Amino acid sequence: MSDSNTPIEQRIQKFYKRQALSPEKLDELKKLAQPKKPEPVVPYYRTNLYTYAAFAAVMLLLVIGGLFGFQQVSERQHVEAVAAEIALNHAKRFNTEFTSPSIANLSSQMHLLDFSPVHPQRMAFDNFDMLGARYCTIEESIAVQIHLEDEDLQAYTLYEFRDPSPFMDGKEKVIQVDDIQVTLWKEGEVIMGLAQNAEEVE
Repeated sequence: MSDSNTPIEQRIQKFYKRQALSPEKLDELKKLAQPKKPEPVVPYYRTNLYTYAAFAAVMLLLVIGGLFGFQQVSERQHVEAVAAEIALNHAKRFNTEFTSPSIANLSSQMHLLDFSPVHPQRMAFDNFDMLGARYCTIEESIAVQIHLEDEDLQAYTLYEFRDPSPFMDGKEKVIQVDDIQVTLWKEGEVIMGLAQNAEEVE
C-alpha cells in the first residue's frame, strides 16, 4: 500500500485548500439558505370586498330604478283615478247648492272647504259664466264642484280640492274618459280639474 502523502496527493490537497468562495458568493448562498418569510395571507373578506361593493352598488341602482318606475306608475294611476271620478261627477249633472257672483266669493258660503276657492290662473275670467257650485269629494278629499258655461253655452265643470302631496307635478295633464275630456293641473296646493264633453272641444 502506498503512502497517502505522495507528492501528487499533497498537490491535490493544496489545490482544494486554495479553492475558496468570494465573500459576495458566500453572502448570496447564506441568503438562499435562510428560510423565506411567509407572505401575509389576505383575509377572505378583504379579497371579496370590492366584489361585494360592486354588487351592492348595482343592487342599489336597481332598487332606485324600480322605485322610480313604481312611483311613475303609481302617479299615473292616481291621476287617472282622479280624472275618472271627475268625469263621473260631470256626467251626473248634479244640481247646484250655492250661487255666487265669482268663485272667490264661495269661501264665505262653503265653510267645510279647507282651502279658499280661486278662479284658475289658466282660465280667462271673461270667457265663462258661473252657474253655481256644490260640495263633492275627489279621492276622499272634500272638493268644490263649480258649474260653468262659456260664450257658446257649452257646459264645463270645474273641480278644486286641496292636495299637498306631490302626485301632480307642474305639467298639465289631459285625460280622456269615455266621451269626457278632463284637464288636470296644480296651482299651489290646490288641484284643478276641468271637465267637458269631448265633442265640444275645439
